Amino acid sequence: MKRIIEGLLILFIYISIYSININAKEIDSSTEEELSFYALEDILNTMVTTASRSERRIKDLPVSVYVITREEILKNNYTSLIEALRSLPEIRISSSGTGNDGSTFIMRGLLGNYYTKILLDDMPLSPSVISSMPIGEQINMMNVDRIEVIFGPAAAMYGADSVAGVINIKTRMPKKDEVRFETIFGTNRYWYNNVSGSYVLGEKYQKQTIFTIYGLYSQRDGSNIVDGYEDVYDLSVYDNHYPSAKGRNKVPLKVMDLPSKYWSFGSKIQYLDFIISYDQMYRADPSSTGMYTNSYFYDDENAKMGENIQRLCAQHQTKIKDFNFKTNISYLRYRLDNDSYYSYIFSTNNPQTFGYKNKSYKYQASDDILFEETVVWDLTKQIEIVSGLTYQYSGVFPSTNNLDYPFDENEYHPFSEDKPKPDPYYGDFGFNPYTFYNYGLFLQGSYNSDKYNLMLGARYDKNSKYGDSINPRIAALYNLTKDTSIRASYNSAFKAPSPYYAYSSLAGMLANGKVQYQMLPNPNLEPEKLDSYELSVKHLLAKDCSLELVGFHNRIKNLISSARYYLDPKLYPKAGMTSTRIYSNDGNSESRYNGINLILQWKNIIPSISFGADFFVTYIKGEEILPTGGGEINDLREVPELMGKLHLSAKPINKLYVGIDNILCGEWYGKDIDNVTEYNDPYNKISGYYLMNIAGNYEILKGLKANFKIENVFDKKYAGIQAFTGNIDLKYNPQSGRSFFGGFSYTW
Repeated sequence: MKRIIEGLLILFIYISIYSININAKEIDSSTEEELSFYALEDILNTMVTTASRSERRIKDLPVSVYVITREEILKNNYTSLIEALRSLPEIRISSSGTGNDGSTFIMRGLLGNYYTKILLDDMPLSPSVISSMPIGEQINMMNVDRIEVIFGPAAAMYGADSVAGVINIKTRMPKKDEVRFETIFGTNRYWYNNVSGSYVLGEKYQKQTIFTIYGLYSQRDGSNIVDGYEDVYDLSVYDNHYPSAKGRNKVPLKVMDLPSKYWSFGSKIQYLDFIISYDQMYRADPSSTGMYTNSYFYDDENAKMGENIQRLCAQHQTKIKDFNFKTNISYLRYRLDNDSYYSYIFSTNNPQTFGYKNKSYKYQASDDILFEETVVWDLTKQIEIVSGLTYQYSGVFPSTNNLDYPFDENEYHPFSEDKPKPDPYYGDFGFNPYTFYNYGLFLQGSYNSDKYNLMLGARYDKNSKYGDSINPRIAALYNLTKDTSIRASYNSAFKAPSPYYAYSSLAGMLANGKVQYQMLPNPNLEPEKLDSYELSVKHLLAKDCSLELVGFHNRIKNLISSARYYLDPKLYPKAGMTSTRIYSNDGNSESRYNGINLILQWKNIIPSISFGADFFVTYIKGEEILPTGGGEINDLREVPELMGKLHLSAKPINKLYVGIDNILCGEWYGKDIDNVTEYNDPYNKISGYYLMNIAGNYEILKGLKANFKIENVFDKKYAGIQAFTGNIDLKYNPQSGRSFFGGFSYTW
């Protein structure tokens, strides 16, 4: 099998190189019908709204924008957002992620789940209380029209969280009656089902009411992260590097693949310019994944982090003369399952139960109400003014201390600051409900002509907990020739501290009856701040071939990290130690890095089989001043210096599509490095890897397709993004081995 796959890859690359010489004229003479959707010209002319909050062509925007189309989603069988993001430059993913965050990704050197604004139909999808956006298969990819991805800060338009960029998932609204069903089976007893339908009430070209509904269910018994990773899980390999762990765990190590489950359902109604939508999404992933085998069991299949997100939205658009108005109102409700727990080897409340499966339950919740009004004024054919107002009111109940029993959900009420009944031993430690508001005002002007495009804007935010913030954007695009353009931009952004970090609370009982406070809340956290510069040159080599070179510089300051804190005995009279940890801003620490990204896209190299290639190479080099006096290192933790991607696609025979992803990732350092000594230890340098993934489908009958997918073709054992910080991670987070998937989709 391995030789067959290698042969196919060599054949694809050979055809690509050979066709460069013989098919240039063929590309130029191809008809629009032959090029169809694959035409690069069509992609560059795609209208997007996320970058400027108004409809603009990609090629006219002075910022980095990528679009993942519906066709790409369907033909490559993407069942999750993380799979779709894997195809883009400057992004590294972990499909086997963590209990808290699910699948994770790094975007331009920053953890995307935390530093990226994720939207669903222009409205935020991430609850305010959590550490970062949890990603699984709970987002219904089958109903997605396209995914617009903005690289680089966008706080001037979207406020907090949009530090690394913005991801806007745009769902579709069919214009005719339609039913679609999809089912997929795979290794590790993977099972995925998705059904959606639409019904149009009213005659064509008259007032119509369009109804859509969908349902999704997905489960797997494990992620194939056991075989071949024995050394990673074996605690003895850490003894020389974490002396405090040596000899502590005498429980026989047992690792099993742990199950995951996702489901969602929703509906949407559109009448004229009004849209009302409802979505409910559920994710449950193993809580131990990526965590230290000294403390967490890997054979408790019920240990999970289960999250339920519900969202109700109302949207309205109207045009009055030269003004376009858009109103969005949403209510976002988040609840962590009250039976979510960590399976500890030692008990935080009873030291005598070491070695038993000690369940430490967690709970957190939030309710977010958001109003947003955007106005686009077409002042002239060349001048556009975008302005807007947002107001968010939130009630949050941050993650509790470890609990002996599931939290009684009746003890928390939305938008209430009343604390639940105190714990008999810990009192109200770990119960921190509160409310806050944030309002923002933004204004952006742009000038567009055939020769150049200018964009100038800023946003003012006022947060009731974190004060004021002003973030500007300056961007320009200049067309040197018909085929060559230059872009330059400056953006600033801020990341407001998540309640998960500001109110982090963790304590347990010591053998002498005293309390061991492992983490205390710090409500005085301040936002992290980032400045970003970008410069790029893009040249259209041929009608369907473009080459782009993007350079960027980022500097993030006021970083939030874990720091030592000395306890006040008056506030904590039961404390069994004099110091503990809190999350705090370190004004001296910062990350500075430069990146270069080479992007070569060539569609229709061989039009007769729709053969195309996307080639990305990213190089990032930087320095970090580590928090709490750890010193300066000449690298970015968790970020490889070099990463390359090659996506090949073709229709080798009629009705058959095949896509091959090749991913090359260089070595990097784990993020739990705290000082220069650990940085210089070769043990902490993690090896790079090469991966191949294959996906495709075959049209059996009109509307009926068979699909297939092979992940990690060569069964590479490789590292993903780590789970946490503070020396409680495995050396690296093991990723899934070779996996096979197949199924059918039917549309009528």
